[in-house]
Amino acid sequence: MFGLILKHIGNHKAQVASIVLLITTGTLLMYALALYSIGAYQGVTLAEERSGADVMLVSEGAISEVSDSALLFTGVPYHEYISAGIEGRAQKISGVARTSTQFFAETLAMACCTPDVQTRIVGVDFSSDWTLQSLTSLDLQKGLGENEVLVGARVADNPDGTITLHGSRYTIVDRLASTGSDIDLCVIADIETVRDYATELDIYDHYWEEFGNPEEIVSAILIDLDDGLSEEQKKVTIRLLDKIPNCRTVVRSETMQAAEDSIKVFLEIMMLATVAITAVGLVQLIARFSSMAWDRRSEFAIYRILGASRKHLAFLVCGEAVLITGASVAAGLVLGVVFYDVSSDWLFAGTSFPFVPPSIGLMLAVGACVIVLWLLITLASILAPLRQINRSQAALVMKQNDIV
Repeated sequence: MFGLILKHIGNHKAQVASIVLLITTGTLLMYALALYSIGAYQGVTLAEERSGADVMLVSEGAISEVSDSALLFTGVPYHEYISAGIEGRAQKISGVARTSTQFFAETLAMACCTPDVQTRIVGVDFSSDWTLQSLTSLDLQKGLGENEVLVGARVADNPDGTITLHGSRYTIVDRLASTGSDIDLCVIADIETVRDYATELDIYDHYWEEFGNPEEIVSAILIDLDDGLSEEQKKVTIRLLDKIPNCRTVVRSETMQAAEDSIKVFLEIMMLATVAITAVGLVQLIARFSSMAWDRRSEFAIYRILGASRKHLAFLVCGEAVLITGASVAAGLVLGVVFYDVSSDWLFAGTSFPFVPPSIGLMLAVGACVIVLWLLITLASILAPLRQINRSQAALVMKQNDIV
């Protein structure tokens, strides 16, 4: 029976090729779209879980240079600074529970071997910071040594567990958990270490001339609001923060909601695309398998005369459909993985929310779901041919001169 299936496939290369192309392409797109959707959803979810500051206070220049969502989610580099003394002013505003400062140095694209990557070196005041503790098992309240750094999940390091920046070697004490954003490409050190490092860079002297001594400026002030504040009280506190000269606030809840709205639209588009692919695949397969079964009436009649039962003919049709679908889906999944791997970085490079690639286990689970879906589509598409076989009468077919 298996030999008959292979023989028929070999004798109808054009028809089989069209079906293989349809299923392979559909599988590729379906699988890639599913992975895109999962990665985007995980990114926003993870960002919500790990974005520890309610408000980020930055310079007006930073807002004009980078969007709110990019500041909150992607860790893009910028060189705009505000006076460190503004932190004390912010602390006096009613509703502010705690604050911490960060200092951003140069982009790593100018410091190491990844010229196509935008990132930054972040100086953190570990004595007051609460936003990074969830990303590491270290007790960050103890701070880091002068030549010690934390690195993001995707930062490349030396074989001996160090990182070299402008000829200086720093010891990596821990690698932060993945956040799904460009923060995974940041190098994080004590704020004074980063200030000293930045001061020694002659190429940034013009920044210090514009903004002042690095010891007296910061890039961002992270602010946590009192838990007991009502929504109206939070708005009042944020308005007061916004009134600080030359500063602007980036509010997590507002930015997060905008990102969630974006991801909702994205997921809806992906869902509609998947439904469309499924519908087109089902219609096309029904048409093609029904046509192939009708064209093979003479062949089936001969098999019946030679003693084949309807069950044998049904097995012939089902076996051929499953074999073609299985091979096509396998090819589509392999191509889907390649397509997803190549396109995901490019596709989400300009987005304002992080993208967390699905784990291997999740990718396998999605692949299994795609296989099951296509098998169900295939079974649905051969119902009509199977009904034709059950209604067929070998003698009647012979009288109609269908055997040629």
